Amino acid sequence: MLTKWLRREPRPDRKDAANKMMASPEPNDAKRVGIDLPAHRSPQTRPVAEGPAVSGPLLQIEDIYRAKGIIGLRMGYSIHKVVEMLGSNHARDLPPEMKRASVLMALDAAGVPLDDVLRDAELRVEALNTYETDQERQLAEYESRKVQENAAIQAEMERVTAHYLERLKRNMDDVTQMRAPFAAWQAAKQQEAQRIAEAVELCSKSAPEISPSVSASSRG
Repeated sequence: MLTKWLRREPRPDRKDAANKMMASPEPNDAKRVGIDLPAHRSPQTRPVAEGPAVSGPLLQIEDIYRAKGIIGLRMGYSIHKVVEMLGSNHARDLPPEMKRASVLMALDAAGVPLDDVLRDAELRVEALNTYETDQERQLAEYESRKVQENAAIQAEMERVTAHYLERLKRNMDDVTQMRAPFAAWQAAKQQEAQRIAEAVELCSKSAPEISPSVSASSRG
């Protein structure tokens, strides 16, 4: 079970392997022998950000590892090898305890300390988290700059809008000012027309006839 990985190279001397591998992790790492190894997922690349938010296209997962100086352990027994072993046809359907026992047996047979594999896992997760934090910081800074730029644009829009509203109001005030004398003239014209109409009406009426009774009394 899982021994096919052991046939690739003869088992190295433990002392020599220990000298050529990564530095030993902290003593507390040994307590994590029974940790649950996460299921392997194909790395996904974020969309390339546009503009000056980041220095360029986002790095692939493996490029992030290389940038942090993380390389595979001797004989390829990094945490990725464990993930590959757990996903193989030989171990995929095994109970968790049998999976763990098989992994430990394979590592022991290859002379690879479990602590080295766990340390490799820590370094990779830390590298990914650091890269993610850095990208989030750059995006936050970019967003902050754009928010400030939008605030300046909004202030400029309000200033320009206020300027043109004032011009519109001034134009309407000018029209009102120009209409005032004309309205006063129209009022005077109306009065003049009324007086003329009254005079014309008075002049066009016939003189009233004198009644006989009024004439006789006048003569006496």
